[in-house]
Amino acid sequence: MPTLAKKRKTEWDVMMKNAIFEATMAVLGEYGFEGLRMDRVAKAAEVSTGTLYNYFKNKDELLLHVLDTRFEPILQEFLKIIKSNVSPPEKLEAFVREFLMSMQHHRSLVIIILSAEGLSLPIKTGANEKRESSHTILADIIKQGVEQGLFRPFDPQRTAQLIFGAMHGLVQSRIDADNEPLIVESDISECMDLFFSGLNTRG
Repeated sequence: MPTLAKKRKTEWDVMMKNAIFEATMAVLGEYGFEGLRMDRVAKAAEVSTGTLYNYFKNKDELLLHVLDTRFEPILQEFLKIIKSNVSPPEKLEAFVREFLMSMQHHRSLVIIILSAEGLSLPIKTGANEKRESSHTILADIIKQGVEQGLFRPFDPQRTAQLIFGAMHGLVQSRIDADNEPLIVESDISECMDLFFSGLNTRG
């Protein structure tokens, strides 16, 4: 059973990491990826640079913390979707909606991951792991639909890759168009119509 002192330290560490996370996002929003520096984050978090280094050894560890904090809740939402008691087509629509709206909500971080040059191998690896986890969940949804005879018998892994490619392409196109919103409701509807109906006008 943890002592009171250990419990207080754990609570303090959580509070500090939350403050550092918010400070990191503020610095990224103001200076971009190239301007992310440990001293700027420490100043924004109102802690000493030494205190910041007690929690994160370098910028890579800091960014990995940001990735985990931002995207772990999204993965948990994906898991709730696949475990829900609705049909695979409804799960697919819920997944696409959650993915695209999450990209909208976390636009600044998405821009960094998709557009920033010079990302280190640990950051790229961390981002790829998040993407692979999402891809696996989507493939499982498609597999459920195939097994229930609700989707055509395409390979679930390959189909998930194609759908992810389409969604990432949409996100990237909105990022490239600086003055446009990232995602709007009509984008989600068009994606779902394309995924379910395709381009063929024949019955």
